[in-house]
Amino acid sequence: MAGIYEGVSLGLQVTGIIYRAWKSRRDRRKSASQVITEVAATKGCAFAMPIVNDLDQIYIYSPYNLIRRTIQPYNISSIVEFDLWTTSGYLYLKATDLSFTFALPILSQDQVYDQCLSGPLRNWQSRNSDRFYLVKLYLASAADAACGEYVSVGSFRSKMKNLHHEIKIVTNSRSLISVEISDTLDKSFPSCKTGQKWYATIA
Repeated sequence: MAGIYEGVSLGLQVTGIIYRAWKSRRDRRKSASQVITEVAATKGCAFAMPIVNDLDQIYIYSPYNLIRRTIQPYNISSIVEFDLWTTSGYLYLKATDLSFTFALPILSQDQVYDQCLSGPLRNWQSRNSDRFYLVKLYLASAADAACGEYVSVGSFRSKMKNLHHEIKIVTNSRSLISVEISDTLDKSFPSCKTGQKWYATIA
């Protein structure tokens, strides 16, 4: 039984090491791809398939993807670490490198049949929803912050342009921004939080 649990934690442990090694690297000429390749080789860890692939520009990995494997080193410049959870009809993202959480509504009309944490993300991507664009914007802002850029609530909001007229961005506090849409929330979507980190890589 111990071997099973060691295997379960391997990929996430290695990915956490990669993320920290990339952020703290002294040689800034060393790319994220180089860091991933070197650490993965040292730890004997193969590469996982992302749960979301957005035109090879953003890969998103769930903790399940990273049970025994780590993030791919291909075509990336930044790594983002974040928490993801759902409650009361909202999907929440909180990046390690940002001071604020981002909440997006899961709507009844979305018809998210895959009721796991990645379900809304893949649903919004397949429907070319503005909410998937906003998820990508949040992750890109987290990548900027990880590279040393100051990202505030105000600067993040200023990037949100050309959204559908029914979408409103609300600053609930200094630590929470939410998207509001005048449609029915899908409060039947299960509340879920893995307690483990998610990762994204950005080209």
